[in-house]
Amino acid sequence: MLTEKSYVCEVHFKENDILIYDETILNDGTVIKIKRIIPTLKAVAVPSIFMNLSFYLTEHTIKRKPPLERSINSDKKRFKPSQA
Repeated sequence: MLTEKSYVCEVHFKENDILIYDETILNDGTVIKIKRIIPTLKAVAVPSIFMNLSFYLTEHTIKRKPPLERSINSDKKRFKPSQA
């Protein structure tokens, strides 16, 4: 049962699901950000990062390079000049 003293680990949520700052817009259009003492989750936040599950069952924070970049890097590794 959840209470006001319950908490969750932020490791399991995407970075954009966590509210770290409060923002206020002044009359002149200036935006002021104030860091929260205790970060909170957005109302629609759902845990989606689980370290110990199979790769296809969780979202990943590490992104692969685009195919073209991967192929360029692999060509460099593959065609190193031999040392004489």
